[in-house]
Amino acid sequence: MKNSGFNTIRQPRVARAEPAAIDVPVIVLTGERTASAAEIFVAALAKAKCARIIGTQTCGCVLAIRARHNLPDGGVLDVSELDYKTPAGERLEGHGIQPEQMVVAHREDLYGNRDAALADALSQLTLLQSQPHR
Repeated sequence: MKNSGFNTIRQPRVARAEPAAIDVPVIVLTGERTASAAEIFVAALAKAKCARIIGTQTCGCVLAIRARHNLPDGGVLDVSELDYKTPAGERLEGHGIQPEQMVVAHREDLYGNRDAALADALSQLTLLQSQPHR
C-alpha cells in the first residue's frame, strides 16, 4: 500500500477463475437503470459467454463509495475511491455495457403493458430449450 496523504492507494485486485459449466440457456435483460453490482455481474456473464444480453445499454454507474463526509450545511459529500474494470481492462464507469441485442422500450408498448425485451427473451429461451444441450 502507498500512502498519498489523504487516501490510501491499493493495488488493483483481479478475480480470475474458470467459469462454471452452465448447461441451461441464460438471457439477461438490461436497461439504463441496470447499475452498480448488476453491471459487474452482466460484464462477467458476457465475458464468460455464459449468457446472452438483451435490452439497452446499462447505466455506467459502478464506482464504490468509500468515504462519506458530512458538510457544515447538512449536506453529504460521497467520495468514490474504487473503480471497476472488466478482465479485458475496459472501464465500466461512464460507459456501461452494450447488450448483444438492442431492444428499446417504446411508449406505446409501456402503455399497452408490453415488454418487447422480455417477449424476445422468452421467445429465444423457448427456441434454445428445444435444441440439444451444448
